[in-house]
Amino acid sequence: MDFIIAKLRRGTDEDLADAAWIAARFHISAPPVCAAADAALAASLEDTALFLFQRTVERFCAMLDSSAS
Repeated sequence: MDFIIAKLRRGTDEDLADAAWIAARFHISAPPVCAAADAALAASLEDTALFLFQRTVERFCAMLDSSAS
């Protein structure tokens, strides 16, 4: 899970593809990713980059939900 969060935090296209591959390979669904991202956000200092991270996580989790359907 830490690997996925780190990839989402960087947020490049390659990182998002890596995170999606790991999630698919290990059957990781959106709720645990969202929970881990929430924990990472709570432990982080206030920064404007966190807004982008949060939006990236939301899009990634939506993608995981749509691929699970």
